[in-house]
Amino acid sequence: MDNKLKKNIIYNALYQALVILLPILTMPYLVRTLSKEQIGINSYSLSVVQIFIVISFWGINNYASREIASQKDNGKMNEEFWSLWTIQIIFTIFSFVTLNLFNIYFFKDNKIIFFIQSFLVLINMIEVSWFFIGIEELKLVVVRNTVIKLLMTSSIFIFIKDTNDFYLYILINVITSLVGNIVLVNSLKQYVSTPNVNKERVRYHLSKSWKFLIPQFSILIYTSLDKVILGNLANMTEVAYYDQSQKIIRIAVSLVSSVGVALLPRMTYLAQNNKKEEFDNLLTKSLNNVLLVSIYIVTVIICVSPNFVDWFFSKEYRNMALLMQIVSPIGVFIPIATILWNTVLIPNKLDNIAIKSAIYCAIMSVILNTLLDKNLGALGAIITLLIVEFYGMSYRIYHSRKYYNFKILIPSLCKYLGAGIFSYICVILFTGFMKSSIISTVIIGIISTIVYFLILIAMKDKLLLSYLEKVKMRLKRGDTKQAVIVLLYWLFI
Repeated sequence: MDNKLKKNIIYNALYQALVILLPILTMPYLVRTLSKEQIGINSYSLSVVQIFIVISFWGINNYASREIASQKDNGKMNEEFWSLWTIQIIFTIFSFVTLNLFNIYFFKDNKIIFFIQSFLVLINMIEVSWFFIGIEELKLVVVRNTVIKLLMTSSIFIFIKDTNDFYLYILINVITSLVGNIVLVNSLKQYVSTPNVNKERVRYHLSKSWKFLIPQFSILIYTSLDKVILGNLANMTEVAYYDQSQKIIRIAVSLVSSVGVALLPRMTYLAQNNKKEEFDNLLTKSLNNVLLVSIYIVTVIICVSPNFVDWFFSKEYRNMALLMQIVSPIGVFIPIATILWNTVLIPNKLDNIAIKSAIYCAIMSVILNTLLDKNLGALGAIITLLIVEFYGMSYRIYHSRKYYNFKILIPSLCKYLGAGIFSYICVILFTGFMKSSIISTVIIGIISTIVYFLILIAMKDKLLLSYLEKVKMRLKRGDTKQAVIVLLYWLFI
């Protein structure tokens, strides 16, 4: 694997570490500053707005990365960029206008909130991270995303003081997104030149990119519309419980799944040039790492949740501990499905498989949420989410089997699951008496971590031992920086 890919993965790793740290700082503050109903309303409205954001992309954000990655001639790449961006601009304007028309006639209870958040759609007009992903310049995307996260976090602590600042909280999200996108667009001038829109290429891309819109839109039905259904069948408090119970595991999911974004251009190149051995080796290494890290994260979340919720979210959210434990397996399902999407389905142009998978999941989500949410509330929505995500992962595995032998992963899967189960048993036996506090949560996390990795060392897990050996060698040479890089690289690829 060359240095450029390694650097992209490290950049992404550092950003994802920031993604983990900042919500840990802001979430306890927000759940104590805003009401549960306000948090539920924010989640509800963002779910609706996200639907229009996906439409505004028209599938370009995934499709375009592959198209840009396949272009080696700078003149041709410039033409492709402007043709692709034209489509995004057109559909962004359409989505923005449509959302505000919906706001006038359908969202009468929260008109101001929806109006402010509608600018998240308009800002999407200058969201061009797909171009930088395509040319494997992930550093610029990471810088942009870091600016957004830091600005929003600092603004929350400076300006949000009580429930009266709810509208300001929503506005901060819009402003920081705008600033972040401006930072990225400003970097385009280094790579693209005079606008050159080829109408034929616009028509061609329109005929292809919509296939990427369908799975994105369908996925959105069971990741965003589920909150809309829950809000209408139950109440906004249940939406708050449902949304907040997923926060920690979804942060972890983004951490583990992010490797797929960095790998997409490289896997596309390997697939298109029939480099089967390199393709298999890179995918095996990626999937093994994803299994090891994701099962570890799920184990820790299941172990610490009962102790963690009271002090982190406040006692008002105590009922959420069980929900956090139940939903945590999506921390394995989603990363596997995402990796297969970015490394097998897209590079091999299996667009129809991805479309069918997303549509089936969307249908299941609507049916199950409609049946379960009214009586079970947030628990019904979480049961639905688990079933849907497991099915989505299984469907992608089934249709990727022609391109990769998944039986190779079974020994590793058994080891990691066994280590996770044994870690949980040890935590129950030795920490069940502890009262809820930051210190006890840290102790539980440390115990579950030590037990998990000691078991894998005892079972002589080759992947883990190989990275520990590399770290040991670098530390012996006094090269601490390289030792840290090896650890980051292991965690994300």
